[in-house]
Amino acid sequence: GLACAQAFRKVAADVTLQRAHQGRDFLHARFGDLFDSLPDAIVAVNGTGRIVLINRQAEALFGHAAADLIGAPVERLLPARLRAQHVPQRTAYLDAPGLRPMGRGLELHGLHADGHEFPVAISLSPVQVDGRGLVIAAIRDIADRKAIELALQQKNLELERANRAKDHFLATMSHELR
Repeated sequence: GLACAQAFRKVAADVTLQRAHQGRDFLHARFGDLFDSLPDAIVAVNGTGRIVLINRQAEALFGHAAADLIGAPVERLLPARLRAQHVPQRTAYLDAPGLRPMGRGLELHGLHADGHEFPVAISLSPVQVDGRGLVIAAIRDIADRKAIELALQQKNLELERANRAKDHFLATMSHELR
């Protein structure tokens, strides 16, 4: 009964972790140096949504050591409020994987180990490794870009207000001069 179910869960967890470590070892042996040389944070996820590889940039971006994340669900890198909705999105993507470039207009956020959230842009690439489907996610922190966009929006609003004030002034002066 209960003891059997607990034993099954432990074996399933061990197998899940073992597969994640196998994926990590394979990817690291073939591509580890390449992934670490890329400017973006890279997180590789297997078909069950478990992290199998994380490069140095991703360690820095999320504030976690790779060893702490291998075998963990990728949702661990998301704010708690987004985790439940991410699982069906991940499942749907894995059912029909395809290249998804950065900047598709999705508002995405990452979660740092210290608890702060930050906006990110993510590109997804499905790959087959040793007969298993993996997803390679390239992740960029776009907090600076978001700050610039906000500043530009505020400047545009100020310019629009100034333009309206100028138009009002000119209309009033034109009326007065007549």
